[in-house]
Amino acid sequence: MGKPIPEKIVDILNVMPHKVHTCVFMDAGSTCGRAVQLSSRCSRKTRFLAAMKKILIVDDQQLLLYGLKKALKTETTEVTTTETGKVALTEIASSSYDLCFLDIFLPDISGVDLLNRFKELSPATKVIMMTAGIITDSMKENIEKNAYMFITKPFDILQVKMLAKRALELSPPAILNCNFQLIPE
Repeated sequence: MGKPIPEKIVDILNVMPHKVHTCVFMDAGSTCGRAVQLSSRCSRKTRFLAAMKKILIVDDQQLLLYGLKKALKTETTEVTTTETGKVALTEIASSSYDLCFLDIFLPDISGVDLLNRFKELSPATKVIMMTAGIITDSMKENIEKNAYMFITKPFDILQVKMLAKRALELSPPAILNCNFQLIPE
């Protein structure tokens, strides 16, 4: 059984009243999807919340967590932050994330070790590694193999926002099947 599909906003224009729209959302490369029933009883243009993108930020610096969360949170993006690797493992095991910003040097677990665990637990999650420190050759090889990208601190917040947007847009869920059914009155 797959994890829940990342969330997004679906706009439906000029919808016929008294209809239910059943849409199956599926990630690219996935074998299972989630059916979502969308109702359009009253308005011609109805916005439905089918699914939102989810970002996890893991860093031991509270100021960085606050700044990144504020910069990346939008009406279509949910952001969760944590200061420790243990909590991050719990998060990634219990919830589906589209993107993760992961510091290499955490107080309890190496970010590189976490990267390997994330790839086992949630292979679809894109991980952007970040650090202000020096990395070894073996760390670099592991990051190049398993991470979506590597960035160094300090970074330009506007560039990070564009990077996150690009990472989230690369694999949006595809609408595989939409059909219309009458709602009994």
